[in-house]
This record gives sequence, structure tokens and C-alpha cells, in this order.
Amino acid sequence: MGRFPNNRPFYDDERGGNWLPVFLAALASLAIHVFLYYRVAEMRFDVTAEIPPQLRETPARRFANFERLKRDPVQPLDQARENPLSGPAGASLSQEQLSGIFDAPDVAFESPPPQKASLEAAALREVAAAELPSEAPEWQPRQELIEIHDRSVRDDIALLPRHEIFSVDRVPAAPDYVPEVLPQTLAAQPAAAPESLSQMPLFTLPVELPPLPTSVESAAAKVFTDPAATPAESLADFGEKPDEISEFRHVDNRLSTSLAVYVPPAPDPRKYFRLEINPSLDSGLDVVGKDVVFVQDASRSLASERLHFCKQGLKDALASVSARDRFNVVSFREDATFCFGTQWALPTGENFARAFAFIDSLDSRGDTDLFRSLKSLMALPRDPERPLIVIVVTDGKATTGITASSKIIGEFSKLNDNMSLYVLGTHAKANAYLLDLLSFCNRGRQSIVRSDRWSIPQAVKALADSCSRPLLGRVSVDADVDSRAEFFPLPSANLYAGEPLVYYGSCPKETGAMTIQIRGEGGASKVDCVFEIDFSGAPRADAKIRGEWARRKMHSLLGEHARNPSPGVVAAMRRLSAETGEPIPYAGEF
Repeated sequence: MGRFPNNRPFYDDERGGNWLPVFLAALASLAIHVFLYYRVAEMRFDVTAEIPPQLRETPARRFANFERLKRDPVQPLDQARENPLSGPAGASLSQEQLSGIFDAPDVAFESPPPQKASLEAAALREVAAAELPSEAPEWQPRQELIEIHDRSVRDDIALLPRHEIFSVDRVPAAPDYVPEVLPQTLAAQPAAAPESLSQMPLFTLPVELPPLPTSVESAAAKVFTDPAATPAESLADFGEKPDEISEFRHVDNRLSTSLAVYVPPAPDPRKYFRLEINPSLDSGLDVVGKDVVFVQDASRSLASERLHFCKQGLKDALASVSARDRFNVVSFREDATFCFGTQWALPTGENFARAFAFIDSLDSRGDTDLFRSLKSLMALPRDPERPLIVIVVTDGKATTGITASSKIIGEFSKLNDNMSLYVLGTHAKANAYLLDLLSFCNRGRQSIVRSDRWSIPQAVKALADSCSRPLLGRVSVDADVDSRAEFFPLPSANLYAGEPLVYYGSCPKETGAMTIQIRGEGGASKVDCVFEIDFSGAPRADAKIRGEWARRKMHSLLGEHARNPSPGVVAAMRRLSAETGEPIPYAGEF
């Protein structure tokens, strides 16, 4: 152990140490730091002269240059330094040289003339006529729209965020701007304008509008109906037949319902119910032909090992294509690649062999632009008599283009028209928020493979089989206004054979019965079904029904917020969570 000259140790276990060396060290450190602050802070070290020019790197791009100023730049200059060249640096310049450098200020700029609040219309026309050329050039519509189709800069190095702008159809000969027309100028314009002004392509407005008629005879006053007549007889007076007015036909006897109700204790003023709709055993509803497209993620974010099992699952899922269907197979990376182009293929042996070869050729590479790839599906031809079903196999990790999950969900949902989206996540770390909300907001369902990759083929086939036999598409459900009921999910899924439609609803406790209307499209026909629900005889259920209702309403609010972000929707989700105790899912994703 070290010791001082007086034979005292630097550290004594009994006395707890010596404070003098600590104090001296701290004092020396403080002095050194003060010296460095005042002496070294402003020093510059320039070593570029020692580096050969051929080895120097290009300096990084700087967007601002910060320097320490010796004085406040906004402080007024001293009287003696008012002229920047009057000091030693400019003492050798003559008056003629100074005049050549600094021109005399223009009085017109120093004291601008006062602006008049308004000028006479006649004076304006005289000035305009004097300044016009002898022959006015032919007016051409101005349309400036720049569209960049080729991606040349990666999103992760772009200086500004990329904005996707959809193509806009231009109207021929349409002006992009309209000059201002003052009503007082038009009113004061003489009947015969100068010839030079008459050549101008002006937009003119009528000075006086035609007078309105003093009385208007209503067409309804000519119609007389008999209060005792039935609705059908009243419609006949107008030359219409009831069966020719609505496109929908009644199928009340073809669908069956089951109901379960949960009535919570006070202070909750509402009750909750589960409504299940199934086709009747003798419903006669036929399975309609569908258009189905299988979409496979082939980007490098999906490992080659998992892609191998995805390809096997796609081949098995093609067996769900029936003889009445049409199909296509699509892979995507930065963009989508179609096996049969933007056309549908019939289920023939030759087309199946071509689809198998397309699937076998897929390999894992490139980035993932999920939104752009899904948007390209809009190019497929649409048949209103066929439900369009899309089965997507992906990990949900968008790496280029639009990468924000909420943006992908909202923008695609706004573009989509009756496309049912079924999504399979390939592993447990897939983007659950994106896959869940993307399918929920587009009449579909998501499934995530949380076990090993050997389970992927079975999961792909099961998802394809669940939507392979559609009965009704574009399904909607409504309740009468007096019931004040809420139904979820919204939008509704399609009705498939062997897959019941399940809705969770809520209404005030005093509601004893309600009328429910279900509409859908089955092939070339449109169907309408009306049910009368009586809560008094419905079986009772537990509080799980309220939780399922709250979860589906929360998903509907999440979808609405993705389409149209709003603080009001977020506030509604928070109120719902506080009232039901249901947490807001994916709270950190939006």
C-alpha cells in the first residue's frame, strides 16, 4: 500500500481514507477543464492537407452551416461603420469605383406610392387596352400534371417522405385556373368593347338573372290517393307494380336464426345478444360461381424455407376451385406478377399445370410493397354476379412503398369494392395488426400460423376451403330504427355454405323485439330476408357476449380510424374501453 512521506498510508481502513489527495485531484481536474474550455474550444484542426486528394472522400451533404458570430446580427451598426466599405478595407476605393459597385437607390422603391382602395372600371379597361398586343395569341388550356411512374430513389434514403398520388384523368381543353372576374367590372362594361378587348378569351357571366316565376305548381298537388287503399293499390295509381320496384326477392323461409341474450346488472343500460344466421336445410340457395385469386408473398422477408411450404399449400388450395369458378395466381415483391395476366383462367388441366409451374418458379428475393401489389388486383375484370375472393399468404412486413400499417389498411379499404380478403400469416411474428384489420375491414378473416412451418400447407388449404362455396355476397344487416340496436362486424362477411353468419349486437334493455333485415346477392339475383326477433323467449347467456360485441365494435372503430383518422374515433374507443373493460387492441400501432 502506498504511503505519504510522513509514513501515513494513502488509505487507512480505520480512519476511512484521506480527503486531501481527493481534493487536490478534483481541483487540478477543474483547472485543466477550465483551461481547455477557454483555450482549445475555438481551435480548428485541419488535417485534410496531409491526405492525398485521390484518397479523400466526398464530404457529407450539409443542409445548414452553423458558425459562432462575434456580435448580434440584428444589432444596429455603429454610425462610423454604416458604410461597409468606409473602413480600412475600402479606404483605397475612389468615389467612382464605389458608385459602380453600389448604385444609387431608386426613390420609387424607397417611398412607394399609396395604393388606391378601388379604381374605376373604365380606367381599368383603358389600361388593359393600351397594354394589349395588336394580335392576341390563341388561348390554350393550361394543364400541368407531373406523374413519376418509375421509382428511382429508395424510401429509406429519400429526403422527404414519398406520397402516393393516384392517376387523375384529365378533361380535354379544361382550364387549370380561372382568372378573377369582378362583378362591378362586368356591370360597368359598355356594350361595344374595343376591338382588342373583343379578341380576348374572357369568361363572361350574365349581368341579370332571369326572373323567377311568381308561383310554381307542384306535381304532387295533381295526385289524389284513397286513404283506404292498400299500398299495392296506391302504387298501381302511379302505373307501377310492387314486384317491379325492388330488385330484391324475399327469402325469409330460406334462412334460419338462433339468438342468445345477456342482460348485465345495473348501471349498464343495454343488453347484448348473439345472432347466428344459417341457411335452412331446404333453403334452395345455390352455391354461386366465384372469382378467386391466390396471392403469394415472394419477397426476401419471407424465408426460403417457409416459402417452400407456402408453395405446397397453394397447390393444395387450388383444389378448392370448382368447375363454375375462375382463378388466377399472383406473386408480389415490389410489384405484383400475374400468372395469367390481368385476366381470369378457367379451371382446365392446362391452366392448372401452368399455375403449378408458376408457383414452382417462385423464390425469395426483393422488397415488399404490399399496398401497391394489392392495388394492382383492381385491374382484374369484375363480374357483379360473382363474388371476388382474394387469399393472401404473407408475413405482413411491408418494407418499401407505403410501410405504415394503418395507411395500408385505410387506403386499400377505401379503394376496395366488394373484394373479400382472406389473409394467412406465415409465422407467429407476422404483423398481426395489419393482417387482422386488413381482412376485417374487407369482408374477410385472418389466420396466423403460430406453430412450426410444416403446418403452413394445411392452414392455407383450410382458409381456402372456408370460402370456397359462397351463397350470398355483398351481405348487409340492418335493424329497425326504434330498436336503437348496433350490429357488428361491419362490413359484414359473405354467407358461405357450412359457414354461418354470426353477429353481435346491443340494444336498450327495454327493447322487447326488433325487426332485422338481411340483404345479399347470389349470382344474378338479389335476395332480401326480414326477421322478427323476440327477446322475451330467447335463451340467456353469460358476459362473454358483451366482450365479443365490444371486440368487434372496437375493430370497426379501428377500421374507421384507419380510413379517416380522427381524434373523435380515438375518444370513442377509449369510452368503449372504459365502459366495457375491453382493452384497445393494437394501441401502439395507430
